[in-house]
Amino acid sequence: MPESGIHHFADHKHNFHFEELQIYSNAHLGIWPRSGNDTRNVSLFFRYMIGDRTGMIHIGDKQVMDLKRPEIDLPFSAQIYSGGFLGLAPYTQIHGVEIIVRGVLAYIENVTIHHGGNLWLNHGGRTENRDKENQYEFDTIRVQDTGTIHCVTSPIKDPELVFTTRAVFIEGGGLVRGGRLVFISENVTIDDGGSLIADGLGYNTSHGYQGNGIHGQINPGHGIDANGASGAGHGGSGGRGSLNGGTPKTGFAYGDLYEPYIFGSAGGKGFSSSRGGNGGGMLWMNVTGLIAIDGLISANGEDATSLQGSGGGSGGSIWMYCKKIKGYGRIAANGGAGSNNNAAPGGGGAGGRIAIYFEVNETSTYFVYEARGGAALGCQVGREDLCKAEAGGPGTVFLYHMVHTHRTLLIHNGGQKPLVSAIADYRDLTNDGCRAWILPQSANHDFAGKGRDFHFEELQIYGGGHLALLTEPVGRNASLFFRYMIGDRTGTLHVSENQVMDLHRPEIDLPFSAHVYAGGYLGLAPYTEVHGVTLYISGVIDHIQNLTLHHGGALWMYHGGRTANQINSSFQFDTVRVQDNGVMRAFTSPVIHTGITIIARAFFIEGGGLFHGTRMTILAENITIDDGALMTANGQGYNRYFSNDKVKVG
Repeated sequence: MPESGIHHFADHKHNFHFEELQIYSNAHLGIWPRSGNDTRNVSLFFRYMIGDRTGMIHIGDKQVMDLKRPEIDLPFSAQIYSGGFLGLAPYTQIHGVEIIVRGVLAYIENVTIHHGGNLWLNHGGRTENRDKENQYEFDTIRVQDTGTIHCVTSPIKDPELVFTTRAVFIEGGGLVRGGRLVFISENVTIDDGGSLIADGLGYNTSHGYQGNGIHGQINPGHGIDANGASGAGHGGSGGRGSLNGGTPKTGFAYGDLYEPYIFGSAGGKGFSSSRGGNGGGMLWMNVTGLIAIDGLISANGEDATSLQGSGGGSGGSIWMYCKKIKGYGRIAANGGAGSNNNAAPGGGGAGGRIAIYFEVNETSTYFVYEARGGAALGCQVGREDLCKAEAGGPGTVFLYHMVHTHRTLLIHNGGQKPLVSAIADYRDLTNDGCRAWILPQSANHDFAGKGRDFHFEELQIYGGGHLALLTEPVGRNASLFFRYMIGDRTGTLHVSENQVMDLHRPEIDLPFSAHVYAGGYLGLAPYTEVHGVTLYISGVIDHIQNLTLHHGGALWMYHGGRTANQINSSFQFDTVRVQDNGVMRAFTSPVIHTGITIIARAFFIEGGGLFHGTRMTILAENITIDDGALMTANGQGYNRYFSNDKVKVG
């Protein structure tokens, strides 16, 4: 109390110094604040401290607790309020207690948090060696078994929290959790069982869907509210809500695939404004040496599974820069699952965006980079017909080898596919879900030639992932190229109006499907094999001389599609082979279209091959249809939807 501050034991100056302080049984100790216009500090000091780790000391504005000594293992907790000062030791251990920091934390060089210890670094706190709030400088941070560092800040009004260190160690059972964290360090190590996470700490429903915060637009990819709401977008578009009366509109994609620096968004609200899943937070690492990950780094969106008809939150952002990365762990920015309410399930949130720049990559083949969409009720791999809502789209993972200038784009959606394969209208994408997007935000980056030339040394597409490119305005010229391509034959690329994907090389066996829309261009190889994937052609394909379709490979030719040297609806090859389970389809309208023409030197349909169309013309030197092969126009003539007064072609 104030009257104690003028006692001679307090040096008549509010210097409360004790040789010994003992705190037990959840007791709390505070010092009554001085009057508001009194700028002098209050001092609290004790040479020896004893406690059972249940008590707490409170250090308020203009109060100083300076305990500087070689090392400290605090036997009670401490809360430092804004304007307060806590001086500890160069070697400080926090175990079984918590330190809550909104003021200044001093003298610590090496801090170890373990065995239930908690360090709360809140907005406004700092170390005494940093001039700005929310900045902390240590030599070494070590978070061990059941120790936790909490760094939860507001994504709309608080700046990022910055750690400047020589080394960070998150060991087995250790956890560092924060909404927007920046690490400037020589080395960061996350052991097996250790976690650095920003899960669910991005934008949430309470932040609203309009306006701007300190980090830009709030909830830019929010899901759409409904009884059966849609998931949020980020690296991809969210999934639509309940297919039985929910919203068909989805949260759309946003952000830069090369430099991700934005929070994930909240899923749409469901029944009685039940909140959507929260978006993921943001993690940025600038490490001059090694990042070793055997544990987990994640910025996942929150699941809405237990919420009432709400959509999943979208994954956040992870951006890492280092000399070397290695380990057996996982980096994730996945979307959250939609509500599993049977009456009105929600759509899944989209995956976020991950970018990792390195000089040396020594990660194991078992290392996982993932930015997958959140699940939707009923969906099973390969059984989209069972879906009650739509899964979220995949996000983007960009890996850049700075020495070899090797750029890899990875798309993986865990077997989850869009409910509609083709994009209906690039000019209105509000109803389009479950796709990863390259957006105009990335078009002027150096990696895109500052002009929409998206070139990668390697493209990998797995798990039903769909990838599309959007320009501003729609229909502006853009190119997509990759030297090497890897996939499991379940993914799909989309090539739209005035977009060019020219993969010209001697031969190609595509590991993913492709939609080529009117005005789009796909350049393949003189020897092109299509197996286990499908080409949907409404635009131009080029360079193919010898085409082989087999083992589930399919070519769909639509009205207006063509090869580069032909008029619309005409395709020219040297040789065409349709083999076992290969399919060619040429479906056009019998009323308004002239049909599809194929020009070839030799046309072979071998056993198990199928050519099915509406109005097909084949101009060839030789046509061979083997035993077990089929060329058919069955069921493709006029039907009852064409009335007699309509003008017919032919």
